[in-house]
Formats: sequence, structure tokens, C-alpha cells
Amino acid sequence: MALQRLVAPWQSGHFVGGHLALDLANTVVHRTAPAADNELLKSVRDVSSWCQSAGLISSADARTLNSHAGHELVSAVHRVRDHLWAVFDAVSAGKPPPAVALGPLLRQAGRGVSSELVWYSDAQMSRVAGRFGDPAAIPSALALMAIDALCTLPTGRMRSCPRCGWLFVDVSKGGRRRWCSMTTCGNREKANRRRHLEQG
Repeated sequence: MALQRLVAPWQSGHFVGGHLALDLANTVVHRTAPAADNELLKSVRDVSSWCQSAGLISSADARTLNSHAGHELVSAVHRVRDHLWAVFDAVSAGKPPPAVALGPLLRQAGRGVSSELVWYSDAQMSRVAGRFGDPAAIPSALALMAIDALCTLPTGRMRSCPRCGWLFVDVSKGGRRRWCSMTTCGNREKANRRRHLEQG
């Protein structure tokens, strides 16, 4: 997608993965050719606004995090994001999740559940809830969502955008979605091809 760095609220173009875990993996400008300013989650405010825009936390929780959380929260979210990206990048390539990435996600989710910082709010385990005013709950909730995605998403439909590397679930009828977004990466690729044809 390679979006410019934006401030809250995040735009719909940031949520193209088909699952919040994949959207979290996509909180960098570019995966395949990272720029110097590639990071979209630089501060506690960035993390809290993303979580609020994703529907994970309330505005009250976001305010609490903004006033009480430190940079440790940002670092913990980056670790979860990097592990889940490694897991789903492997899955999108038809490979098993690497243990060095899956293990830390399971441990992070387990810590949050066992300390009752996060839990499922319904019997179908479709919604993660938690004490989100506590910064320790955020990385655990994100790890729990990653485990949910790994267990519930159709792995045969997991894709990585060939232009930017963002991850997404292909829910198109024919299963031939290629780009994270047609309006950005798809159109840019078409423009590049047209330019090459005109020049060559």
C-alpha cells in the first residue's frame, strides 16, 4: 500500500488485510523496500490511535494509554508485529510458521490470558476484550488476535502484495486478488507497465 505517514484517525486504506492481525503487520509504509521513515507506529499515541481506529480499544482507553504508557508499549507492539509478520509471511508463501516467531506470540498471548489482562468476550471467541487502560494488555491482545487469525483464516488465501509486501486475505470470488489495494499498488503497477511500454 505504501501510504504516507498519517495521524489519527487512521484511514480505511490502512485496514486492507481482512483481519486486524494482518492490518497490524501492515503498519509500516513498505515491507519489501523499506524507506528511511518506514515506521507508522512511532509513539504511544500512534499505537493507541491505531488500536482505537481498529476498534480494539475505546477513546477513554486511548486517552489513558496516551497519558500513562511509555515507549515500552511501542517496543512490545513492534515485537508482536514483527513476529506475526514472520508467521503470516511464511503462511502466504505456503510454508509453516517459523517456531522462532510463533513461540513468542503464543507466550505473549498466554501471559495476557493467565494474568486476566485479556480474554474472549463471547463463547464464539470472536472478540478480544481486556483491561486496555493497562499498557501490558495491548501486546497480549494483539498476540491473541494473531493466534486467532492463524487458526481461523483460510491459509490458502493468504497473500503478500508483490509491490509493497503488505499481507491480506484474498476473499475475491475467483481467488485472484493480487494487490493489497487496487487504488494504490495495483494502479501504480499498471502505470509503471504503461510507462515501460511507451518507452520501449
